[in-house]
Amino acid sequence: MSYRYLLTVLATCAVLAAFAGRASAQDDPLAAITFSRTDVRIVEASSTTLEVHIAPPEDEDELQALGSGGQVVLEAEPAAVVTTEACSADEDADVALRIWSETEALLRDSDTGAITIDRHLRDYEGQPAELRLTACDDTSDYRDSSITLAFRAASLETQRGNVAAGPPARIQILNDDHVPVVEFGVRALTIDEGGSQTMAIVTDGELAGAVMQVAVEAAGDALISMQQRDQPLDENPDGSLAVELSVSGAAVLTVLADGDESLATGETKTATVKIVDANGAEIGEFDTLTVTVSGSTNVPALPLVGQLLQALLLAAAGARLYRRRNG
Repeated sequence: MSYRYLLTVLATCAVLAAFAGRASAQDDPLAAITFSRTDVRIVEASSTTLEVHIAPPEDEDELQALGSGGQVVLEAEPAAVVTTEACSADEDADVALRIWSETEALLRDSDTGAITIDRHLRDYEGQPAELRLTACDDTSDYRDSSITLAFRAASLETQRGNVAAGPPARIQILNDDHVPVVEFGVRALTIDEGGSQTMAIVTDGELAGAVMQVAVEAAGDALISMQQRDQPLDENPDGSLAVELSVSGAAVLTVLADGDESLATGETKTATVKIVDANGAEIGEFDTLTVTVSGSTNVPALPLVGQLLQALLLAAAGARLYRRRNG
């Protein structure tokens, strides 16, 4: 056996032994670290307690010695909305949650947002770390927010073995602001074929400007189309139409009664426009607009080029609908 071959065999064995040792440490942990609860709900401007426990694995009764070194690192997602400092009084601040402690020193990494509990792993035996969670008072939005707090696995490694990380904690911050209400300004419109009328979507509430967008759907026999700022409404992935709201929570739409060869003069057809999504805001009682279109002989026929263009648009719309339903 050559000297070089012997070295190769020894190196391979060392790698396999190290890998087996690491796998064994992961499969047979010295202890388990868990949060006292994994579903936490806090109302804005209030606090609650969350503890970090280290205990023996489920199949053991006693906690093995963990040795010196090692500090638990917590990772928050999204990290940008979590702080260890006092909540800001700025209404436009993005911070939603403060994590602090009356008994532990907490160190926050300004680059990653990770929070280190300044206590050695061995010091958790019989004495959990008590954290305080404070939901900051935020008046810039009306929606609830959710934050996930998890253990960084690398911080749980020791020379004697690893500590197994328990499930993350989901922290839901319940907004205490009044939710805005979105609805149509009117319940019904009557339009002559070939004509148009404007209607408004309005939002009531102190935080009306935070809604930003709603979605509507149109259905019925009448041929109608809608525009905002002289442009057709964009289609959402689910087929609904997107309406942008102003900083005051309002939008003005133009409803057009398109030419309909099957609609005789004096006859009427109807369509409905319904608000189907309000971006987390409430949809009010005026959630549906009824559009009645009256037939008119004064609607000029489309020239040949216009007819071809309309056919192309209808074919494209049909193709999109087919792909959406069969994709």
